[in-house]
Amino acid sequence: MYAYRAYIESILNYSRDALDTHLSAGLFYRDTEAHLENTALDGDNEGFKKRASFVAGSRQFDLLGHVHSDLFFQDKLLAHAEALQLSNAKYAIERVALKIFSIPAGTRLTQQQNLFLGQLPKLIIIGFVDNTAFSGLYNSNPFNFKHYDINYAALVHEGAVIPAKPFTPNFGTSNFVREYLGLVSITGKQLRDSGVVVSREGYAAGYTLFAFDLMPDMEEGDHYNLIKNGNLKAEIRFTQALATNVNMVVFSVFDSVIQVNHARQLMFDYH
Repeated sequence: MYAYRAYIESILNYSRDALDTHLSAGLFYRDTEAHLENTALDGDNEGFKKRASFVAGSRQFDLLGHVHSDLFFQDKLLAHAEALQLSNAKYAIERVALKIFSIPAGTRLTQQQNLFLGQLPKLIIIGFVDNTAFSGLYNSNPFNFKHYDINYAALVHEGAVIPAKPFTPNFGTSNFVREYLGLVSITGKQLRDSGVVVSREGYAAGYTLFAFDLMPDMEEGDHYNLIKNGNLKAEIRFTQALATNVNMVVFSVFDSVIQVNHARQLMFDYH
């Protein structure tokens, strides 16, 4: 699960310049669009070839990268002992949670009735990968998020559909720009002089991720929104019945607070 978190956060939060420079210290080289399964050393997957060059001849190499943990993505320093005697140190975090759901072969409609029950996240990103790849098949790529000819994707909360106009892509005719811009928008980079590493063409070629913004103002800022509770359902439809078992990867973000008291005990507002 950690690998999917680190991967999704890397491709959505950083630019191509970042991936080509400091993220390479952790051996993050993005797979070439439409060639994510290509593992030939003379093939077209430039990311794979670059990673393979580091292990050629079983040579040793070093890695250094950022730990993808909730606490390490907030800006406050750890409080000293004197400050903790006066009050608890409070750290506002964006808590990330991942879930996996299996969809059997032959499915044309899947409804996950209890995608989230209780506190609802503020952001959700959903992608789909082959079950065999997820389970570790040696010659497959677990990060190849295929589109599987999805023609409908939406969430339902207390009868309200999210988004109000459900996603209805047509990958057969390359009509998926609304879904692509939805992914860009959730990063907060739309209409700004900044971008994500996923291109329009690449979105349908191994980087198909559906983004759902559950915040009332749909504003990707540092402010808090009122916490919502309830039962959230996901409904996904496919143009053709699935030819293989598929895993649905659900990446979610919650607003949360961690507190540290004078005894260095941690307190959470979630379970």
